[in-house]
Amino acid sequence: MNTFWQIEDTVAQMMDSQIAGSLSLSIALFLNSGQWLKGEIDGKEYLVQLNELCEHAELTDKEDWDKLRTFIDQLLVMQFYGGKAQLLATKRKQEEYRRMFSRAYYDCYLYLLEWFDEETEEINECIPYSEYLWDDFQLCVVSEKHSRVAFWQVMLGSYKILNGYKYLPIKPLMTGVFSKHSKEVYIFRNRWFAYLFQLVVGLTVLCSGYFVLSMGKLLYNLLVMLPYNRLLLYSGAKVYGDNINEYLTLKHQLGSVLFANRECLIGIAIGTILLLSMNIVYQYKRIKI
Repeated sequence: MNTFWQIEDTVAQMMDSQIAGSLSLSIALFLNSGQWLKGEIDGKEYLVQLNELCEHAELTDKEDWDKLRTFIDQLLVMQFYGGKAQLLATKRKQEEYRRMFSRAYYDCYLYLLEWFDEETEEINECIPYSEYLWDDFQLCVVSEKHSRVAFWQVMLGSYKILNGYKYLPIKPLMTGVFSKHSKEVYIFRNRWFAYLFQLVVGLTVLCSGYFVLSMGKLLYNLLVMLPYNRLLLYSGAKVYGDNINEYLTLKHQLGSVLFANRECLIGIAIGTILLLSMNIVYQYKRIKI
């Protein structure tokens, strides 16, 4: 049985129990966050719905505000790792993000279940944790399109909205998560700056890759093909004389390799300077969340 679907369906049934106040808002936020992670709604629509839920929430019971703040803080952590796990990263990072998301998602569910039991004075059956929760979640994903810029806009926008409505604790867990990724927060806070950063990184990597491949081909011809054709020539195969003369010219190419690949080297230099400049600005001007 799909554990993710079971948890989502159970939480949706809680909403149908005509509960109100902070618990109702928490459940709505949980389901709404799940819709965004699955790709059922895009980032802009999610932020609009998030703002509407907070704006029209009827939180008359002030005693539940601490529970609400604690839950929303955990929800943001779950949302962060769920979104991060869907972005391109190293295998080690991917495994870490998936594990953190699965644990955070299940913790949010347990928190809501315990809170719901207190409100209704009932004891509901708890769905056991599954190590395959991430795989179950992937089966529910609707869209595979993921943008790093869009992800950070949603995360920073969510934090701003929830913090603006005073729905976060004094020292939220998300500030610690953001501090660990403070460079990405700085870069992707501005959409056009983020696009520029990704463009510079892409072009620098492309130029570097072309330069490495051209050097590899040159060295292959000098170290492999040239000795091979010499052996053929010395064995009496005069037809390879022209090939040897052709490969001998590669020695001169090797001496002027910087000139031959000047466009790539200029691109690498400019890209490196721009990336270092962005890093210097980041070091001396960190933006607060």
